Amino acid sequence: MFERQIITTLLRYIDTPELLLLTGARQTGKTTALRQLNDKLGQQGKIVHYITLEDPEYLRLLNEHPDRIWQIIPRREGVHQVVMIDEIQYLQNPAHFLKYHFDLNRDRLKLIVTGSSAFYLDKHFDDSLAGRKRLFHLPTLNVAEFLTFRGRQDLAAALDAVNVELPDLKGLPIAQRREILSLSQEYLLYGGYPAVVLAATIQDKQDILYDLFTSFLKRDFLESGITQVDKAYHLFKLLAFQIGGELNKNSLANEIGISKPVLESMLTTLQSTFHLNLVRPFYRGNPKELRKMPKLYLMDLGMRNAVLKNYALPEDREDIGKLYENFIYRYFHDYMPRSDIQYWRTQSGQEVDFIIDGKRGFEVKWNGRQLKDSKYAKFMDIYPEIKLSFIVRNNSTEATLLF
Repeated sequence: MFERQIITTLLRYIDTPELLLLTGARQTGKTTALRQLNDKLGQQGKIVHYITLEDPEYLRLLNEHPDRIWQIIPRREGVHQVVMIDEIQYLQNPAHFLKYHFDLNRDRLKLIVTGSSAFYLDKHFDDSLAGRKRLFHLPTLNVAEFLTFRGRQDLAAALDAVNVELPDLKGLPIAQRREILSLSQEYLLYGGYPAVVLAATIQDKQDILYDLFTSFLKRDFLESGITQVDKAYHLFKLLAFQIGGELNKNSLANEIGISKPVLESMLTTLQSTFHLNLVRPFYRGNPKELRKMPKLYLMDLGMRNAVLKNYALPEDREDIGKLYENFIYRYFHDYMPRSDIQYWRTQSGQEVDFIIDGKRGFEVKWNGRQLKDSKYAKFMDIYPEIKLSFIVRNNSTEATLLF
């Protein structure tokens, strides 16, 4: 069984007093991660209990009163126990349950819980948990994890050695570089859901993605109170077409035939269930810079290609530039705070794809022959202190980054 990088992160906080909350989209492996953590802690000699609230008896007991947990696990005076609770959002008042045990029992209980989406956490986990929790997000596999799940731990280690703030594979041996680029093409097409990556055939991958799109996304919509599911699917398809572009809410609402508040609700659900991320514009006072309209990216490329029913190879795709830009966004997202990722654009259309922490700029091109330095002269004139680099997949040069 392959191990997610989040396990190492969670282990660092086992002996701290805070509650550990693990969130993420459905089917990203939260339950598997919890069980793997359970095994590791058991091997370290810790007393560990695993509870899933999909068990109706456990759910009934904990809804009656937080103290009913002692009917599920033994009360041991003077003994510190780790309790893992899967699907905490099923509780009627999860925030009260967690606050109760943190305030009264943190010396004897370390709680580690999962929630299937940020929607539930936003709805139930209010400020009562401020200062009592650490929140972790488990997305679909990143590229290094993808390589590990494909049985290439050597390539994953090589990729992890690359400077994440300046992604460039040119420093790797040619053989490793070629293999990473070749395998990452599969990631571009089918994404990083663990079950999809481990599927034996292309047809299996497509079948799993179809199920994820039609079944699990529908549950996300319905459980967030959205009844116009067909309209929500229409929105998701439009967003999939528009990755890397600005989010024009008025245009989307008009095209789908819904009100602006309904559109806002759908967008909130897609963000809260970890399918959609928005990137804010970077500006420092120039009146011609965009300041409000965000760019949009989807969090899994396989899900994106599933909704469009397009698994064509890169050389046969008209949208490969958008797909590759979204791929680079996911890479940045996996290794740095979301707030550090912005983009720059003027009202006349001059643009730099990513501004990282206000210090570095990156323009992304699938084909290096499409680069024209003159297009970025305005940015370099306004921001000479920001180093601009070009990330290129094909036809890269010594002056560009290869990824």
